[in-house]
Amino acid sequence: MKYSFVIPTYNKKEPLKRTLKALNNLSGYTWENYEVVVVDDGSSEEVFEFIKGVNLNYRLNYVYLERCEDSCRARTRNYGIQVARGQYIVFIDDDIVVNSDYLEELDRYYRVSDNLVVNGLRLHCPSGLIDGTDIRELRRTACRDANTDVLEVRHMICNHLSYNLSAHKYPWLLTFTSNLAVPRKLLLEIEGFDENFKKWGGEDVELAYRLLKAGGKLVINNKIEAFHQAHPVAPQGENNLAYLVEKCKEVFKDIQPDTLFALFNMELCFGDPDLWSTFRAYPGKLTRKWKVELCDESELESVKKKISVLSKKKGNEIIVIDYCESTDLDIWVQMLDVKNAVISYFPQSLRISNQKILQLMKEVLFENANLSFR
Repeated sequence: MKYSFVIPTYNKKEPLKRTLKALNNLSGYTWENYEVVVVDDGSSEEVFEFIKGVNLNYRLNYVYLERCEDSCRARTRNYGIQVARGQYIVFIDDDIVVNSDYLEELDRYYRVSDNLVVNGLRLHCPSGLIDGTDIRELRRTACRDANTDVLEVRHMICNHLSYNLSAHKYPWLLTFTSNLAVPRKLLLEIEGFDENFKKWGGEDVELAYRLLKAGGKLVINNKIEAFHQAHPVAPQGENNLAYLVEKCKEVFKDIQPDTLFALFNMELCFGDPDLWSTFRAYPGKLTRKWKVELCDESELESVKKKISVLSKKKGNEIIVIDYCESTDLDIWVQMLDVKNAVISYFPQSLRISNQKILQLMKEVLFENANLSFR
């Protein structure tokens, strides 16, 4: 068994049904190659009775946990890890709908290294629009229009910094279990999620922090974006941020909690650019910018050679624009061992106009805020 999807659920049977149906259509894979583990965290709804009539062409393992004072997402996912049999654990939520090439795209990354923690992003979409919607067309129009109703905060952050997580000083802050693949051996090595995180928030980024310290390599595969079905916002655990800061205190000597809040409220994306130096991987001064573009597959090797040469020079920032997006440049850039420079990677289909973002921020999000835009 190569892949195990682990899906925690609680009283969301309708979105879960769409999530499970989408997993029927994974190209290149049969029931022998992957499984789906649904861990029900004590739903009051008759979830199993509702989903058992869904025609599935894969093996579904449904587990019900009695609700108790220890119930939380971390506990639920840990149970899923224990019963899963796959070499790689794929965490998605019960409101996530994946594309048919999802596992093929994961394979493209795991053929390079079996030690990767692979992040996928999300596109927010009303449930009624999911069937028949082309996810890549939705992404293209959302980026063109800077539509924050569809895009998530990580799109904005990566648009500003990079879709290469090696260019981020704290890549684990962008690691969410709504769409994440992790080698099972790494999860067992660090003993899974910390179950002291209650309600919503923090347990996934703290997991990623420990995965990174254990030798995992955090990357983004921008082609495994998934639909996130619209639903009411879950309440965040009041003590989760404080607990996260305490557990990662050696990092939070450099980054203050209020700065972290600002990051995820997108204020940093559009405010003082000096604040972004906090999140850039290269600690020194960047002295020169270079733009390298890939416009055709035939240029791939020459582009790689140019990037390799420039990355060896101290203080260089190499801005890679991928117009092609059909090669392995995305994973190749993220796997480079670069110490003297920063490589920022931007797939062109995900580029968002800064002018549109600024206009949006001024008119909608921060119309009453006293912020300066540069």
